[in-house]
Amino acid sequence: MVADFMHQEGIDLNVLREMLGVDTGHEIINIGGILFINGVTQQSVDMAISNYDHKKQSDDKRLNSISARLAQVDTESVRPLRAKAAGNATAADDSKLAALDAEAAALRVELKGMSS
Repeated sequence: MVADFMHQEGIDLNVLREMLGVDTGHEIINIGGILFINGVTQQSVDMAISNYDHKKQSDDKRLNSISARLAQVDTESVRPLRAKAAGNATAADDSKLAALDAEAAALRVELKGMSS
C-alpha cells in the first residue's frame, strides 16, 4: 500500500520519512511492494498518507480557486482598459486597474509558492 502510494505520488524515501516524522535511523524495508518501517506503526503510516491526501486536496482546491480568480480579474479589467484605450478613463478606472493588477500579482506569487 505505501509503496503503491509513493509510486503514484512520486514520493521518495526522504519525503516519506519527513511525512512520518522519522529520521534516517529508521530502517525502511521493501518486501514485495510492502514497506516495513522500523519503529513506525501502520496507524502512523495511514495517518501520514491521509494527511498528505487531505493537504493535496486542499492545495488542489486553492489552485483551482486562484486560477478562477485570475480569469475573473482578466474579465474585470476589460472595461477600465477599454476606457483607457478610448481616452476617457477616469480615476476610478485607473484605481480599479491598479487594484486588479496588485491582486493578480499576489495570486501569482502564491501560485509560484505552491509549485515550489
